[in-house]
Amino acid sequence: FSKAWLAVNTNPDNLNGQIADAARGAHLFIGLSGPKVFTAQTLKTMAKDPIVFAMANPVPEIRPEQAAPYARIIATGRSDYPNQINNVLAFPGIFRGALDAQAREINEPMKLAAANAIAACVSDDELNEEYIVPSVFDKQVVRRVAHAVQEAAYASGAAKRRRLANQEGATPIPGLQTTGWDEPEPLAGKVIPFGQPAAPPVGKRPRLVRREATSKGNVRLSTTGQPGSRVRVSPR
Repeated sequence: FSKAWLAVNTNPDNLNGQIADAARGAHLFIGLSGPKVFTAQTLKTMAKDPIVFAMANPVPEIRPEQAAPYARIIATGRSDYPNQINNVLAFPGIFRGALDAQAREINEPMKLAAANAIAACVSDDELNEEYIVPSVFDKQVVRRVAHAVQEAAYASGAAKRRRLANQEGATPIPGLQTTGWDEPEPLAGKVIPFGQPAAPPVGKRPRLVRREATSKGNVRLSTTGQPGSRVRVSPR
């Protein structure tokens, strides 16, 4: 699919012929083919400061050593060269975001959000010809991609944003687990108005509680788990 999309959307003049014919005067080469199909002689005919994405693995269309004298930016799929383009930068966060949003599909806005999130992981101070994408070991990538994809799923209609029972104006969800606190008196059976936070007493440790909707729309708190434990708010 990617190769077909590139062929349709990057050739508005419907050029025909060899790679050398298409490369002449071009600014960007994206290789998704095989080893050693792009030569330094062809690269020299491209526009000034060209960009080369030689993605064939393990042997790229042109080796970075051969392209370096003529290209401004070079990227490959290999980990032993700068600018490794690896799908591991995308798919864990994309799936995490789609699952968190309970998206019905992974659409183009979600993919574009993932790409922008990956790019944003490289700061302006870090950005240079040999560092245009973050490292596959950068721990912030998955988190930021997942968040961006989740928000894009909501914005594009691929998922509906769900409000939890402890959010004001939301419908209470029986059995919802959240975080409460140790208190001097037993917590079980305590009732608070729905939407009102259960503020921790000074000096008390958090503890896991269960919020249950009452018939009057309030929330009944009951203790579960051990003092000091924390969990994410989630339906049970």
